[in-house]
Amino acid sequence: MIGAASFLLISGVLTATIAQVSAPEVLISGLDSALFSAINAHDAAALGAWFTPDPEFCHDKTGLAGYDSTMAGFAPLINRPATADMRRDIGPSTL
Repeated sequence: MIGAASFLLISGVLTATIAQVSAPEVLISGLDSALFSAINAHDAAALGAWFTPDPEFCHDKTGLAGYDSTMAGFAPLINRPATADMRRDIGPSTL
């Protein structure tokens, strides 16, 4: 059993640690986690929900891509047996 002084010290350290995480970091981390969950579940519909109907991706070799071609590009990553173990995870200190 810990004493009151130890409890206050631990509480203070935890509070200071939590206070160091900014609101934008919490928001970005939560959104990254949700997007990565869709990718890790190989759920094309959930992944597609992250994009507006009018995204524009420009590749230097293939040019401009809209929603349909972007989702078609994700399909092999999601559906191929060779990528069945593909995962996206947030790395420590990457935000």
